Amino acid sequence: MPKTDTQKMQPDQGLSLLESSQPKPLVTFIIVAFNQANYIVEAIDGALAQTYAPLEIIISDDCSTDHTYDLILQKVAEYTGPHKVQVIRNESNLGLARHLNAVLSRASGEIITWAAGDDIALPQRTETFVSMILDQEDIVAAHSAVLEMDEAGNPLRTRMHSDDVRDIAMANVLEKGISIVTQSCAFHRILLDRFGPFSDQLTNEGKAMAFRVAATGHICYVETPLTRYRIGTGVSTYAGQDVLRLKWHEPIKITKWYLSAYKQMLADSQHIDMQDAHLAIRTKILKQIKFYENLYKINTGAGLVGPLISNVIAKPADRRSLRAALRRIAPISLYRRRKTLP
Repeated sequence: MPKTDTQKMQPDQGLSLLESSQPKPLVTFIIVAFNQANYIVEAIDGALAQTYAPLEIIISDDCSTDHTYDLILQKVAEYTGPHKVQVIRNESNLGLARHLNAVLSRASGEIITWAAGDDIALPQRTETFVSMILDQEDIVAAHSAVLEMDEAGNPLRTRMHSDDVRDIAMANVLEKGISIVTQSCAFHRILLDRFGPFSDQLTNEGKAMAFRVAATGHICYVETPLTRYRIGTGVSTYAGQDVLRLKWHEPIKITKWYLSAYKQMLADSQHIDMQDAHLAIRTKILKQIKFYENLYKINTGAGLVGPLISNVIAKPADRRSLRAALRRIAPISLYRRRKTLP
């Protein structure tokens, strides 16, 4: 079904649906953790404090090498509350996509939400999201603003999403690679049943989820922050000042986010029913894949002039390819002085 207007709600809207005599759906709350011993207890506390029921909580550790898993077991053993809690530990490190696929395959909920092992869900988060998703038949997901905090948990700012992030429209997903902050989001399991597991090569699930939402129905946005979102600690986060990472690794990582996401979108487009829309969407996705393949070549040094010319012709207003080319030829001393990406 096509997606149109953004749905906005405040946390108290729709709660009457949960208070009705109709049975409430089972919800699965997932925590994915890897080497987050300093933060995992707070993340678990946030999940256990959720006001919604019935709730199953699945805490999955991706073969951490620190004592994250021991802390999970200790915390869960102490819990005597109403929620059903399940702990999983992967025998080997699966990485982002395979880890998500593994834990999602165990989810029984009609609605699913997840958080990273260094973030904290506020108590009303699940109840708010469920109310929004149940409010209208074509709403398949809900997301919220987040409270950003530093490594120590000190508040930094409230991230109020821009209009194109609040409203996950297909045009913005295809043209801009819009991403949902999945650590403060919930979605109907129809998005799993319809599109299936993620590709093992996916490195940014937020962009892939944005496509699935836009291809299926509506998303709701709540302006009240429902998650404390830690900055600078995640496995995909870089907050340091290492010159070589600024010059080489970060641009490559970000390009892979887009490239792997658009390849996931291409695979997912096979599940779009309308043929005309399907062909138009695939054409746009293929153009994006070509652009990011060229950008990847520039960033990795596998190519320069040819990929640069191709991308400038394809997107004259997009300066990322030119900046990538400049990064390849700029001396290291420039980065030592600036400590920023040009």
